[in-house]
Amino acid sequence: MFVRILKKYFVCLVVIASLSLGLAQTPLSPEAQEVLQKGGQAAALALATYDEHFIDKPLWREAVNYGLELQKLAPDNPQTYRFLGQVYSSISFYSRAWEAWERYKRLGGVMNAQTAPYLERVSSWLGSKSFVEENYKDSILYYEALIELEPESEEANQHLALSHIALGQPQEATPYLTNLTQEFPNKADYINLLSRTEEQAKYGTEATEAFYSGIDLYSQGNKESALSAFDKASSLSSTYRKAFVWAGRVSEELAQPAKAINYWKQAVVLNETDEEAIQALELAQGQAEFGIDAYNNFKQGLKYYQQGMRGEAFWSIQRATQFNPNYADAYAWLGQISVENRDLNAALNFYSRAQQLEPSSTLFQSAYSETSRLLTQQVAASLPTPTPTTVAETQPRPQPEATTPPVNAAASVQPPSNPVTPTAEVTPPTPAAIAEPPVSAPTITETPISTPEITEIPKTPTPEPVAEVQPEVPAPVASSPLPTPNVVTPNAPIISASAAQPPTLTATPVPDPNIQAVAVTPKPPKPEPVPVAAGPAVTVLDINYEHQSPDAGGTGAFSFFDSPSSLLSNLKDPVDYVDGKLYQRINVSSKPSGEPVKYQVCLVHNDNLSIGPACSTNSTLQFEEPGVYEVSQALSTFSNFDKIDWTKGIQQVMLILQDKDGNTIDNRVAFTDNSGAVIDLNAYYPMKVKYSAILVPLGGTFPGWP
Repeated sequence: MFVRILKKYFVCLVVIASLSLGLAQTPLSPEAQEVLQKGGQAAALALATYDEHFIDKPLWREAVNYGLELQKLAPDNPQTYRFLGQVYSSISFYSRAWEAWERYKRLGGVMNAQTAPYLERVSSWLGSKSFVEENYKDSILYYEALIELEPESEEANQHLALSHIALGQPQEATPYLTNLTQEFPNKADYINLLSRTEEQAKYGTEATEAFYSGIDLYSQGNKESALSAFDKASSLSSTYRKAFVWAGRVSEELAQPAKAINYWKQAVVLNETDEEAIQALELAQGQAEFGIDAYNNFKQGLKYYQQGMRGEAFWSIQRATQFNPNYADAYAWLGQISVENRDLNAALNFYSRAQQLEPSSTLFQSAYSETSRLLTQQVAASLPTPTPTTVAETQPRPQPEATTPPVNAAASVQPPSNPVTPTAEVTPPTPAAIAEPPVSAPTITETPISTPEITEIPKTPTPEPVAEVQPEVPAPVASSPLPTPNVVTPNAPIISASAAQPPTLTATPVPDPNIQAVAVTPKPPKPEPVPVAAGPAVTVLDINYEHQSPDAGGTGAFSFFDSPSSLLSNLKDPVDYVDGKLYQRINVSSKPSGEPVKYQVCLVHNDNLSIGPACSTNSTLQFEEPGVYEVSQALSTFSNFDKIDWTKGIQQVMLILQDKDGNTIDNRVAFTDNSGAVIDLNAYYPMKVKYSAILVPLGGTFPGWP
């Protein structure tokens, strides 16, 4: 069954109606004008005849041949290539269509609302095909043409960005990704891809790819390989801070604090205000010097001390000395806590151990001497329970120095039930002087002080450090750097020029960590339209007409009439006819049979080779028997309404006759009805009518029929 005539397939019908005008600046010769008219007629019949449009169809081949003949007669006239561009686009001969439209533009042809849709579809198809074939340079060529016509096209911006990325041109890709993030602020894929591309432009493609490979490996749980990838990224770019941060973090997770130090140092150099990185560096340095378990327990103890939990602090710091018996700072802190607990004997032993480990430390020497003096006074005063206070805080902080063989010194303390994670390092306080009570007893001989043994502490899980930077873990990076869009397969059935749609393309950008959505300033609301003055109604057509079969010398299903002079000017201003309503009335005086007829009116745009006329709905005006029929329809509901420049007016009025199924009633078009039977034209022709159409502007009043 052959195609029903569709409203959007009237491109070449407009050619028939308007070829005689030509472009004002480059008129065609009479011979060329005649060839162009014949070519347009062949194209119009092809659109009305075929449901699929290929160059091997006789009518399309005839239209192409007329176009090639026109090219010989007028090789430098833009009308020639506009006609060829539309014909080649209609039959999906995209490579030839591209050449025709490029020539049309070089000769001064304008891509407007009537011509742009053809080139948009051609550019989209060729660009998508080139992209899938990994011919990225050609893909850029075609999509640049598309984005010139449609700057906000998601397809064009996406594929231009991906093509430049594939060619190793991240800087060229960035503007298109910026457009996408602004147009689609909620699409995280575009935001992530923009961030990655900006990193490629800043740090180099190789370093960026190594970093994202590390992210992918880390997400898979392969930390060793991830660390190697982050190390490679940081070595390729000394300013790639994210690479250093991730390398430092993974090194810590792999219990390699010595290696983490170098990464954290560079991260701090690149951002000296990053407190988390600074704390992570201190943690790595402490773990490397004293051991991971010893340092973590020591830090945990300091956190307990800050919270006023001296018992838990003592236990955690004491545990640090079990992991590292040479931890001088830990012994010094045990001494301080013992002083605060009024256990001067234990405090003296802890300070003694700290002094042995770092004999050059004046802080430890001073703390030991002061504690010894206080203990002597306590014994001299025969105080059963000394009442120490804090030791003087005038001494500098104890510093770790050379170590000596370990000794045991401390009283047994029960571990806390809920240990917590240590925080940043706290400078250990220096024992302060204890208030000295009045002493009246005689001086006594100093008794040697025994060193208490450390009671075995029940083992508990080592608390985790908290100084570690915790950057957000991004989603795994897709293994393929480029998405594979859906395209129109070159060998697939070719669709019509008006029915074809651009291929749908789906990008698969790679996610990226630490990305913030781009803020988009909302577009200001469109101003309200200014009311225009109402004017008089215009009689579009008022004729007595007999529709005859083409065999009888008639016009068949298509009849053209010149529009009145009042419609050749601007239909929007000063009188707004565009937002008005068209009233139709038909008086059918004779008709061969009772077969239903759909009577359609089309307004032909006053522009050469326009995209198509604006047509009423074919079911609005229909009848079976002779009689009078009246209907009305808003002009804004006509097909192609928004694709016509109404400021140029209407050149012609076209009447179209269709059967009940929407098939054109014309013997120049070989067709059948929906049942497969050949339509009997004698059931429709001849048919005598009086047809009238009146266009009433916005705010106007229908004046009645003439």
